Amino acid sequence: MTTLIEDSAPFIMWGTLIVFNVGIIKLLQVTLRDADLNTALKEKSPQGPPTTTTVTTNVTQDGAPVGEKTLQTEETTEAQPASEDSSYSRIAGMIGAVVMAVFLWALGNIILYKCFGDVGQVGDIMQHVGSFFLAGAALFAPYAANKLTSAFKQN
Repeated sequence: MTTLIEDSAPFIMWGTLIVFNVGIIKLLQVTLRDADLNTALKEKSPQGPPTTTTVTTNVTQDGAPVGEKTLQTEETTEAQPASEDSSYSRIAGMIGAVVMAVFLWALGNIILYKCFGDVGQVGDIMQHVGSFFLAGAALFAPYAANKLTSAFKQN
């Protein structure tokens, strides 16, 4: 004789997996809604001369009206035109990030599935995938080194 919990366990398991996957899909839809992959994968390096934009602002001094005592400040920014070439490092990084994200998504499904069956295997799975994520993190090591180098550069 089986109990009600044992009879409904497959429904609970599949319901949990469906909710997990729908939640991941909705999260991806919200997060990537405004993403422009074509721009994100373009090379950052300039191809032509920089364009200069000057913004002139009138600032009042001592609360005087804008016509009397005003200081004129100028802010100049230089923008490099975007290159039309795709960056190999950005494409490789994107592919690596997608592979790692899909692997993590699948791992979540497997762990949820195993929690309803053989809970003892969850610890073994988690121990064995740690090296994969460490190797995947190496994919972003050049980016991290570049950011650290630029943080300590003097202007």
